[in-house]
Amino acid sequence: MDQHVSFSQLMQAEQCPYSYYLTRMAGVAPRDNAFAQAGKFVHSLLAQWAKGEIRASSLPDRWREGYDSAVTELFPVYLENKGYRKKLYDSVMAYFSAFRGFPGYQIVSVEQQFISSLAGERFVGVIDLILKNEETGGYVLVDHKSSSLASFNRSRTVMYRQLLLYAKYLADHFGCFPERLQFNLFRESSADEQPFRPEAYVEAVQWAEQGIRVMKARELPDWFECRPEQFYCTCLCAARDSCPYGNYQYHRKEHYERKERSSESIPA
Repeated sequence: MDQHVSFSQLMQAEQCPYSYYLTRMAGVAPRDNAFAQAGKFVHSLLAQWAKGEIRASSLPDRWREGYDSAVTELFPVYLENKGYRKKLYDSVMAYFSAFRGFPGYQIVSVEQQFISSLAGERFVGVIDLILKNEETGGYVLVDHKSSSLASFNRSRTVMYRQLLLYAKYLADHFGCFPERLQFNLFRESSADEQPFRPEAYVEAVQWAEQGIRVMKARELPDWFECRPEQFYCTCLCAARDSCPYGNYQYHRKEHYERKERSSESIPA
């Protein structure tokens, strides 16, 4: 295990132990992906705005000028062929063109780094935005997400675990939990939010602590477990250049082999 644990590490170890092993333990240089690159660029622009370094009115120009140099990886071929690169550009451009900040809220902190403790380990994270409701005085934790609404809804519970775990920072340093949790789905020009619920917080902490215990208990051979899923392996995994499952043709071969085995098992 690393000297610290983050939400992304917990997710990576749960998604595929071998991917975690390669990038976190074996020294394989992680490879970025186009989705992450676009997301990081939007994060950086929103952070510059929130810190007062650039105006909201300049966000569209910054996005237009920096998009190609920020997103250097290719999107999956089938998406590139459908014009996804341009569609993503247009959707974020529409978001920035209509962006008016967060009216009714005071910005408390931007890209707040923190260290806390979970299961005896240092737990680290970065909170994109901490807002304070000017009417109620309650705090809101905001995370900028590039997910589509459909993708977000499929993993909504998992997504909210991140902000629930980050809420510990607020409790430790502000003496209270947040009033609400919000995901800024900039690609959709919309937001998904829910009130902070103590029972959900307890569940998220239990999930994280169990994940840490599993990671600490793993022997070296246990990390060689692959959990292949074509889209994750070929498009998202940071270790896809160093793992056979990162090759699209490998998945294609397995698909046809499974299909042949299936047809052979059907009685005439």
